Amino acid sequence: MSHATLLHHFKSSDGMRRALMERMANALLEEFIGLLDAGEPDADRLGDLFTRLFTGLSDDRHGQLFAWFALSAPDRPTGLASAAHETRPLVGALLEQMSRHDDGPESRKRARRVALLVVTSAIGLGVAAPWLERVELVSARDEVGDFARWLAEFLLVSRRAGRVPH
Repeated sequence: MSHATLLHHFKSSDGMRRALMERMANALLEEFIGLLDAGEPDADRLGDLFTRLFTGLSDDRHGQLFAWFALSAPDRPTGLASAAHETRPLVGALLEQMSRHDDGPESRKRARRVALLVVTSAIGLGVAAPWLERVELVSARDEVGDFARWLAEFLLVSRRAGRVPH
């Protein structure tokens, strides 16, 4: 595509970046919801999904793009605010699905905290992977996927054992 065609369709480079973030976020959220709709996820399927999330934010620089939007949000109210507005219904549906098997009064809060842990871990690795490699917390890009799988298994085991705190 030509530069003029991109600008015509997206109106600006920020518009293109926002559309890219919305597309990635919506696709991942829909996949998470579909996985939860199928019942209690197993570690392999959840690990695969977490790996796609973590590597997508790391390898394709989506994490850095998200951080750029987040850090420039006061100056660009249509950037991150628009992307958040578009994904908010899916995030709500995801939290509803995550908390539906939890009978406790704090189920929605626990679902939000688990989602926050996963999302901030994925964004943190996506933004800081080169630094994390230098300080030897991550030894290779492959380890990002290993961490994602470990986190999925950890969360499932903790949940089944009743150890996910309020």
